[in-house]
Amino acid sequence: MTNYCTLFDKNYLVFGLALHQSLLKNTGEFTLYILAMDKECEKILKELNLRSVVVIALNSVVDEDYQFIYEQMSFAQICWTCQPLLCKYILNHFQVHSIIYLEADSYFFDNPDKLIQQIGENDISLVPHRYSEGHDQSKIAGIYCVQFNFFKNSSNARSMLQDWEENCLKYDKNKRRYLPGQLCLDAWNTRFDGVKIIEDIGAGAAPWNLASYDVGKVDDNPCVDKCRINFYHFHELAFYRENQVYISSYAISSDALEIIYKPYIHELVRLKKLLIKKFPGFNYFKILALPTFLSSLKACNWGAMRLYLRYAYLRATGRFSKNCLYLADI
Repeated sequence: MTNYCTLFDKNYLVFGLALHQSLLKNTGEFTLYILAMDKECEKILKELNLRSVVVIALNSVVDEDYQFIYEQMSFAQICWTCQPLLCKYILNHFQVHSIIYLEADSYFFDNPDKLIQQIGENDISLVPHRYSEGHDQSKIAGIYCVQFNFFKNSSNARSMLQDWEENCLKYDKNKRRYLPGQLCLDAWNTRFDGVKIIEDIGAGAAPWNLASYDVGKVDDNPCVDKCRINFYHFHELAFYRENQVYISSYAISSDALEIIYKPYIHELVRLKKLLIKKFPGFNYFKILALPTFLSSLKACNWGAMRLYLRYAYLRATGRFSKNCLYLADI
């Protein structure tokens, strides 16, 4: 049996449910360990009683030894720090052979066992970002993406997990552009043995690399350069207003919208309706909050101003409206 883990809060709940559904559709026996990042998320997950899911409370992973992170980090940074902590917790408490960390806004279109077979007897796996030309952010976000990270229950893999944790503990809410928990992965292939780099371009297709490929279908399955997409990372996707979904700040082709995005959004909308019906009053969904000039000035940091300028550029060039889909069109 394969063991996966992920984490999310109530705002990402619908994304996490979609990830779970994609595993049910595409693989055999598995366990998905979910770290609930708030009490509301934990309560709903337990009531849903999802097949092949184990729910873990946040205070089980962030115990008294790690309470300082609440003062030191932003919520996003706390989530990133919990990634290695969750993997260690599962290896320690559930005695599994291995654990694979997944991002909640990823979705499988194919059987992940194909990637696991590529890992073989290695201790861990890394998936490159494979940035398209003009989108290279390796100096900031690293060569490899935290999205499908296999860790065997071995001393070697635990050493890498410890290195990941130590770097994540450097996160600081006053240094929002500093991503030590991503950058440290770049050195693992030279510092440690047993590291498998997954070269399959269908693993970790994402907005930042999609421009490098021709998007199409083979046997009705979404593909990049005729290679079946194993999983896609739906970075930036968010609900926008009542009847729209924002796709990405990256340019997304019409083929990619039809073949990759629309089926996923259809699943999100289905799960959103299910949540609202089963839990009346629940209205927590990842919403795109557009920055304004005044809000970016009040934030008094370059990151906020940069975000404002980014969206101002998208609007001025007409790309913002092109990257919004009306739910009526799904």
